[in-house]
Amino acid sequence: MIISLAVAASGIFLSALFYLKHVFSAENFKRRIGPVYPVLVNLYYFDDLYIKILIQKVLLPFEILLSKFDDLVIDRILVDGWKDITMAVKGVVAKFDDLVVDRT
Repeated sequence: MIISLAVAASGIFLSALFYLKHVFSAENFKRRIGPVYPVLVNLYYFDDLYIKILIQKVLLPFEILLSKFDDLVIDRILVDGWKDITMAVKGVVAKFDDLVVDRT
């Protein structure tokens, strides 16, 4: 906790030196760090990598696969298939009822 507070305080102190007191020039600092600046501004491109690689390339195809499995296997066989089984059992029970129960 002490380290995180020290890092936060350092960031606040440096931003005050840059933007409130104008001790350092933000433009000069931007020019000095050169190609590192866009990486920092774009937050290490984490959002781009997360969306373009993890979500679009991994999770979305997996979700499509699971959706097809749900539609073709779970819904058609396990859910809708019970209708056929129930109707077959109903037919057997109806025959038994007609032949055995109702005749006695």
